Amino acid sequence: MVLCHDSTLERFGYDSVKIETSEWGALKALDMGAWFPGYQGEPQRLLLLSELFQHFGASFLYHIEIKGQGRCIEAAVHSICKNSGFLDRCIFTSFELEALKCLHEINAELKLGWLVREVSSQIVESAASIGAFQLCIPVTIASVELVGRLKEQFPEIRAWGLRGTKEEVQRIVCSLLNAGCDGVTTNWPDWVLEAVQEKKELTCSKSS
Repeated sequence: MVLCHDSTLERFGYDSVKIETSEWGALKALDMGAWFPGYQGEPQRLLLLSELFQHFGASFLYHIEIKGQGRCIEAAVHSICKNSGFLDRCIFTSFELEALKCLHEINAELKLGWLVREVSSQIVESAASIGAFQLCIPVTIASVELVGRLKEQFPEIRAWGLRGTKEEVQRIVCSLLNAGCDGVTTNWPDWVLEAVQEKKELTCSKSS
């Protein structure tokens, strides 16, 4: 199970490389840092899910997003997490409801998070049917009213799709916390940490 956000490595400078049709031996030889302008450090390699656990151990609560069309992906991911001993430290997310249904059938005790692009009564019912632990909604719709209503049904509400300048990201994170969100997916946790360390004026009703 390879860790990668994209299905291809086009934006990393390897236009013809597709994750699911490549051998691991070829993938792990690629330098994932070479695309970055001016980068002169050690080569950066792709990781396997099992290697992530070996490296970081119990340091994190892992949010593992299931992607890809390969057969038995869900069962393989579950097996790796279980064998690594970190099953209880994992939340499994996906945009694909079928992937989450498969995980629920494998183990009904798993914490599941459904990434959705909108919220409707049907989506809420479908998420509830698999015992979803999280409903992951777009940043753009995360209002106090909506988050409050959803938290009556799900233990956690998480936001995704955070974009903008440093100042915009810091402001939006605060608005998400004020709306009652339990977390947000972001590429820039350092921006939020920096704001706290420098004691910038971030008016939040609760801390992250």
